[in-house]
Amino acid sequence: MNNFDEVKEKLTEFIYKFSELIELAESGEYTGIKLRPKYGYLKSKLRLDRDRSQKVSVQKSATESEMCFYYPAVSEAANALHVPIGGKVNNDFVASLYDARSKIECYLNQMVRA
Repeated sequence: MNNFDEVKEKLTEFIYKFSELIELAESGEYTGIKLRPKYGYLKSKLRLDRDRSQKVSVQKSATESEMCFYYPAVSEAANALHVPIGGKVNNDFVASLYDARSKIECYLNQMVRA
């Protein structure tokens, strides 16, 4: 598998995880026990990759697909998740999940067209 396909796969996994969180949040059944740890993990992963992309050593070793699609997508998604980890599950929380997922989808759609 080449790097382009790996990046597409990673972004697709993020979309799946966001969809899962949105479904849990909108159902109202799992507001704390299942939802918060999953949200915390996803937000931490996005932040970690966003912060990692700012390092010169990572920028030098990153592929074109990572620099053009993966790192910008995770950076924008991380910024869209403005609800703190452990915060209230409310309409603002769900809206931030939709917003972050749409950021990832935008970059994935660009990859499909490329």
